[in-house]
Amino acid sequence: MKKVFALMLISFLGFGLVSCNSDDDGNNEPEFSIVGTWKVTEKYINNEIQDISGECVYNGNIKFINGGTYVEDIYMETDDVPCSLVETIGGTWSKSGNNYTLHITTQGYESMMPETFTAEVEGTDFNHFEISETSLGTTTTLVFTRQ
Repeated sequence: MKKVFALMLISFLGFGLVSCNSDDDGNNEPEFSIVGTWKVTEKYINNEIQDISGECVYNGNIKFINGGTYVEDIYMETDDVPCSLVETIGGTWSKSGNNYTLHITTQGYESMMPETFTAEVEGTDFNHFEISETSLGTTTTLVFTRQ
């Protein structure tokens, strides 16, 4: 009888261990990650594409680094100086859902990125995202491409 009881106990423990797997029924599809180096490759004003090939401000890259570090190259031109890198600014970034918040700690130059934005991703094309802002009835959309 002791052997039967021991076998039953082992069986119950074995079934218990086998049935105790993860209850994670979450989505197994990959998620967009903003971590990486990005460049503005397209600009739209009220859904009409703009030629940005001559816009110096879009020559730089922005970097979202693991751990919440943000780095952005600031390019400018003047009548005397052609388009060139004038500063690299930085700060921190954080994410809540699809919403991002930047806190620029470098003084002197302004980021091309808004302080808060939503990264819009189309489908599973994780090499592009876009942000849009509307001001005074004009919507500006920037498309970023992973470098």
